[in-house]
Amino acid sequence: MRPEINSKQKRQEYNFLPEGKELSSLIRQYKWAETGVGPLSDWPQSLKTSVNIALNADIPIVMLWGKDGILIYNDAYAGFAGGRHPEILGAKAVDAWPEVADFNRRVIKEGLAGRTLSFHDQELTLNRGRGPEQVWMNLNYSPINDEDGNNAGIFAVVIETTELIQAEKKQREAEAVARSEREKLDYIFDYSPAYIALLTGPKHVYTFANHQYKKLVGGRDIIGKPVAKALKELVGTGIIEMLDQVYLTGEPYIGNEMEIDIDRTGTGKVQPGIFN
Repeated sequence: MRPEINSKQKRQEYNFLPEGKELSSLIRQYKWAETGVGPLSDWPQSLKTSVNIALNADIPIVMLWGKDGILIYNDAYAGFAGGRHPEILGAKAVDAWPEVADFNRRVIKEGLAGRTLSFHDQELTLNRGRGPEQVWMNLNYSPINDEDGNNAGIFAVVIETTELIQAEKKQREAEAVARSEREKLDYIFDYSPAYIALLTGPKHVYTFANHQYKKLVGGRDIIGKPVAKALKELVGTGIIEMLDQVYLTGEPYIGNEMEIDIDRTGTGKVQPGIFN
């Protein structure tokens, strides 16, 4: 049994726990004497300082104390833990998160050996009360030294990046689908018996021309060039002006049986043609 202490002693014992925090209250009430951490009154200043820093932080922070990695964490980490909170407070890390026990064993071993660890977008499978789920996190672990300079625990900052990773994955999937659809469309256009080209911008730059269209213009290198430079024989025929009008107004133009002289060989010699 712990001896009775007066209210002044209690205030001194708890003065490292900031007011207004859920975990401050839970830490006060927890039976730490039954764990490897020991009663609050015996906590070393190094642990109290680390806990104070964590509880005042708005990002998820958890301490793994001692060889068993006893969990002491802040309000933000409680939110991260979901349905596992508050049962995991004061628990051994390997028992609190059995699904990642091996990972936590490594963290404890490395941390108590004085090493820092950092993981970017680390993928783990956790059960936060809703069944197993894939999560991604940025994890940073630093050793905590006690008053004698020994490595007594690990200070861990946990930033979940699951939503960002999933959003990026969906974006990549959407881009892959769009790319696939564009490739299918390009294939259909490329092998269409009609003459098909795509022009962009006010200068009507070729960005696509199918096989038939390239054959029509004598295999000339037209991609990336404005119509006026790629097919110089069209200048002065009214075609460029027609393209200008379509581009500026957004109104389609349909021409039937238009007589156009065009260089079909790429040699500069034009030949008459009739086009829709």
